[in-house]
Amino acid sequence: MTRGRVALLALVGVVVTFASGTQTWLVGTTNDAVLGRSTVTATGSQAASGAVALAVVVLAAVIAAMVAGRRLRRVISLVSLAAAIGQVVHVAMAALSPADTLGPLAAAAVGRGGSIPVAGQTLTWAWVGLAGAVILAITAALTVVAVGRWPLPTRRYDSPVKASDTSDSAGASASSGSTAPDAGTPETAGPRGERVRSDWDALSEGHDPTDVSRPPST
Repeated sequence: MTRGRVALLALVGVVVTFASGTQTWLVGTTNDAVLGRSTVTATGSQAASGAVALAVVVLAAVIAAMVAGRRLRRVISLVSLAAAIGQVVHVAMAALSPADTLGPLAAAAVGRGGSIPVAGQTLTWAWVGLAGAVILAITAALTVVAVGRWPLPTRRYDSPVKASDTSDSAGASASSGSTAPDAGTPETAGPRGERVRSDWDALSEGHDPTDVSRPPST
């Protein structure tokens, strides 16, 4: 599958997750000494508080896998799959066990710890949220399978290395190497390319090139 289709599928899964997370997933009744007989509800963000965060992780990992290098994209795709599986498990536990999910919420509403027995039921929005998680899991699985066939990121915006610059630098290095073969001492070339003695040579031999002897007087 192409990167565009995978990105679109991931976006759909995230939108479904966000949309369902604001709706009521669970509803139940409790008969408690403090609460009396009352109705308890839970939205998607309450019943599966980590679902939205995991959905964002999946989307970010899928996008990162599209622009990463060949080795790194494989690791990122596996991270997206692990996050998607975690989201599916998290949402499924809330949707399949409404009483276990509503019990602690009811106890927290009256400032108590633990859980209160609740007779609960799952509403349609919980299954919508589970569908969003499944879409993201499929997206992550497709990313793992197809990421190796996706083209690598383009280099069009990289600064090109000009051949002339390379040749100039190479020529400069060669020129500097020919003019300074030993400890940076320059050589002087004659008209036919022969080596001509320089003042530096005279100094090396112990002669002062500034010491010009006067010719004998006549």
